[in-house]
Amino acid sequence: MARFLAAFLLFVLLVGTVSAQSIPINVKWIDRDVTDEFRELNREIARALQSELEWRGFAKEGQGLDLFFRAQELPTSEGSIVVLSLVESMSLREPVVEAGAKSQIWYADSPRPENEDEARFVREYMTREVLSELVQIQNIIQLAFPKAEMAIALSSYFDDLTERRTCTFNDGQCG
Repeated sequence: MARFLAAFLLFVLLVGTVSAQSIPINVKWIDRDVTDEFRELNREIARALQSELEWRGFAKEGQGLDLFFRAQELPTSEGSIVVLSLVESMSLREPVVEAGAKSQIWYADSPRPENEDEARFVREYMTREVLSELVQIQNIIQLAFPKAEMAIALSSYFDDLTERRTCTFNDGQCG
């Protein structure tokens, strides 16, 4: 297993990265059921997140950053506040999955099969299936704000997200 992990990490590093601006962001609401008391609030936040993404020019479709969220409204002594939990995650990009499948990286720690030609199809298929299901959590954030300040809070969140992604793709050089 250690050989697999080392090979996989090297593989991901060698495949390269993409710029922060070319990564689409997909909003994914964590919906419980129709009796959820915060369902309408979550719909409102989903619309606000989509609107902010469109305004900033991030693509809505395609592989990229998946933004899972769940919100609830809580009463406080100063009035009610919205507590918004956000999970930023990414799946492996299609070229990475395909390169891993062709390299049969899931089987890096396994002995060679007797008939490599016959085993190749199964090994590539299984590697592709495993790699396409991998998700890496990038960040978990929780925001709390008065409902009337939702637009300001979401705009600030996306400013921070853009700054963090720009720093990541510029080798830590921010600004």
